[in-house]
Amino acid sequence: MLEKYSKGNHSINLLFFKRIKIFCLGAIAWLSSCRSIEVYYEHNQEIDFKQYKTFNIHNKVDSLPLVPMNLRILKNEVSRQMTTKGYELAEKPDIIIHIDIYLATRSYAYTEDYTPLFSSSKSLVVVNVFQEGTLLIDHFDTSNNEKISQGYAIALVSSEYKNANNIVKALKRMYKDFPVTK
Repeated sequence: MLEKYSKGNHSINLLFFKRIKIFCLGAIAWLSSCRSIEVYYEHNQEIDFKQYKTFNIHNKVDSLPLVPMNLRILKNEVSRQMTTKGYELAEKPDIIIHIDIYLATRSYAYTEDYTPLFSSSKSLVVVNVFQEGTLLIDHFDTSNNEKISQGYAIALVSSEYKNANNIVKALKRMYKDFPVTK
């Protein structure tokens, strides 16, 4: 049987308000997970990138905390972006690419005041806990070990499928301004 609160001509279905509260909390959680990918990239403006023709990815990439599918996507997308810019994959490259991933658990909390009908004001504390991932990519000149460019992307970590999409989106944005070798 549904609980009801009655006072005079006002009859309120309390189950309805519980459902509204659950819906609102779910909507808040969903909206907080819609944060976009933050991407930053810079390269040394004093270096002529036309001197570089080849690249390779450092082998430590295989130890990153990624599921095998996402690791393969990461390596393939970096290679695709570099070849699109005119660089060739080589065993003894001009540019070596170092990739790292850092994961951090983040949270934020806020209070929301509400006043149930015919009652005193109450506060509701909402806490959102989420995992954030940072993808770091550094490019080094192999002749002198000088860092020639760096980029990173920050995004929420969620399902494997969404993470794979975020990796591709982040790398496309990061390599958009990477110098062309041609």
